[in-house]
Amino acid sequence: MHRRGCATRGLLLVAAGVLAAVSPDLVWLGVASAVLGLGNLVVLLGAQAWISRASSTARYDAGFGWLTAGMAVGQAIGPLIAGLVIGRRTHADGVVAEAFWIAAAVGVLVALVFVSRATAMVGSSAEPEVALSPAGILRRPGVIASMAVSVSLLTSVDILSAYLPVIGEHAGIAPAAVGGLLALRGIASAVPRFLLGPMSRRWTRSSLVAASTIGGAATMAAVALTQKLVPLVLVMVVGGFLIGIGIGQPLTMSLVALAVPREVRSEALAIRLVGNRVAQTAIPVAAGALAVVAGVAGVFWLQAAFLAGSTAWSLVGERRRRGGASE
Repeated sequence: MHRRGCATRGLLLVAAGVLAAVSPDLVWLGVASAVLGLGNLVVLLGAQAWISRASSTARYDAGFGWLTAGMAVGQAIGPLIAGLVIGRRTHADGVVAEAFWIAAAVGVLVALVFVSRATAMVGSSAEPEVALSPAGILRRPGVIASMAVSVSLLTSVDILSAYLPVIGEHAGIAPAAVGGLLALRGIASAVPRFLLGPMSRRWTRSSLVAASTIGGAATMAAVALTQKLVPLVLVMVVGGFLIGIGIGQPLTMSLVALAVPREVRSEALAIRLVGNRVAQTAIPVAAGALAVVAGVAGVFWLQAAFLAGSTAWSLVGERRRRGGASE
């Protein structure tokens, strides 16, 4: 990856924060949101490509684990700041803009890291070309199943972020407390990602993926069943760390990357990421429609079923691959 291109990715995040901070109306806020989405996408594409090219396959789990741990830390800090901002909204004007300026400052740090010598330049135009179309990548055994797991876990985080505040409002839980709950989930998810390297040496990837998705399903069901603060604290901690949404994302990155030849791993990871983004657009819309009919609890129950289904698909695919390899 060239450092100049990486810096551009970071500057997109800066531009999004600045635009959001100075937006005079919803139209400009929408533009800022689009720039943020683009910046997020290209930063993740670059980071995943860098790991897939710079790391040995034995270190994929650890590399992707640290990447997603950093993402989880960000997801923990963001809702916490948002909750504090919302809690201050009756005391001061412009506090939302302050949060966006903070986000822009973080984007500057991201750009500086990318242009520093700490980020090695990897990849070469001299690498042999492998003719494998996007359709060919998707036909590789395990790719679509791993993408389904990734989508189910990622959209679970989105649904928690979107609908836990609704549950909190109905239950009389303060916005700052809801932000704290989401921060707890993010922190709890980050911890096992830092330990993913040793964990993947102790257990198989398929076992860890199953534990993550089954735990995620249990988390969704538990949120649907309770609207009390203390039980929700326990659900966020246990769901994030022991059984929840913490380890499935980096493992599916490894599984997708290892399912294709090394020369097209960046492309395979890009397809996985695009699939995630499409799902993040479509599934919340469907969830909103379901919430109108079945209530917020129905959204969490459906997501639990989605996670359970992706677990079954992944395990069946793994069994078939093992059966084919043994013949």
